[in-house]
Amino acid sequence: MLSVRGVYQDNIVRLPRPIAAREGQDVIVVFLDEAVGVAPRVHAHAAEEADWDAFEQLTEAHTVQTGISDLAHQHDHYLYGKPKAE
Repeated sequence: MLSVRGVYQDNIVRLPRPIAAREGQDVIVVFLDEAVGVAPRVHAHAAEEADWDAFEQLTEAHTVQTGISDLAHQHDHYLYGKPKAE
């Protein structure tokens, strides 16, 4: 299932970018309640920022200090014993 956020204008749902869907495919449109007096795009941006802040806090809270400075770049070496990449 694919979820895409868009804007409803002039009886049309406008999407921010093209999506991979086939012509005639069934869809469900759910209208989100917005805060009174807040423009939808401003509200969406604030909600997105809050989501990223929560994600960063969660990531920082669960970070493990390994002492290995190239862990991300050399993960196949450390996980599977492959030779280190150049």
